[in-house]
Amino acid sequence: MVEHPDERGQEDHTTDANKCNYNGDNSTLSDKTRGITMAATTGEASGEEIVLRIAVGSGNPCKVQSVVDALNQVIQTASQDQNNPPNVKLEVESFNVESGVAAQPMGDEETQLGAKNRALGAYKNYETKFQKPPHFAFGLEGGLEWSQDKSILWCMAWMSCYGKREKIVVDLLGASNMMSTLSNDQADKLVWGLAKTASFPIPPPVTDLVKQGLELGHADDKVFSRVNSKQGSGTVGILSNGIIDRAAYYTHAIILSLCPWIRADVYPEGCTSKT
Repeated sequence: MVEHPDERGQEDHTTDANKCNYNGDNSTLSDKTRGITMAATTGEASGEEIVLRIAVGSGNPCKVQSVVDALNQVIQTASQDQNNPPNVKLEVESFNVESGVAAQPMGDEETQLGAKNRALGAYKNYETKFQKPPHFAFGLEGGLEWSQDKSILWCMAWMSCYGKREKIVVDLLGASNMMSTLSNDQADKLVWGLAKTASFPIPPPVTDLVKQGLELGHADDKVFSRVNSKQGSGTVGILSNGIIDRAAYYTHAIILSLCPWIRADVYPEGCTSKT
């Protein structure tokens, strides 16, 4: 996975013992081998190398890791029935872009908007830097929401995916047999994919600090005596005893955000949410 150190900023420096596997270090990679070369699990990859250009609207290593994990799973699953699985390289670039919402988003509408703004920002930054668009741009935004009676603070996150449904993309993600359902105009149209994670209750000691104005990550660090945990396992990691870390928490929802590409036949216009 590739992320240029000068784009990561300070948010990648984590001291959480359960930090994500990805550290953004490509110092040992040559220009020709940058990115992730991924062969399907069903056999040795063959054929011409296919490069997917990926932009992520965050320098957070857990978020970048979750995007790559999601794409790996989708592409590997789509290639299981192929005698010659594709030779795919994911070229991932991350950009520290603004969410355009509060530092601690509250509710679905604000959190989803933050995710979409990050994806759109990553798309534009990638296009500016490389003079060509990415195949996918992803935005991930964590948020909080109160229960109806205001007694429980729930943690959740929204995932957004932005891009065109070109043949190379839908072939890799499993929708090649459905391409005939998309007109040329639809295939060339930029569309959204959106999905929300599962939610879980924030414990009262952390909730009390959030009420005082702290962001969730800072409140988590204070209650659980950690440092920069949002770059590592996150609140979900410590509450689940490490069974679900932050990257895994995001991965399932990112896969679901790709449904308009995986099943283009039933999402002719992508996800049409106006939020």
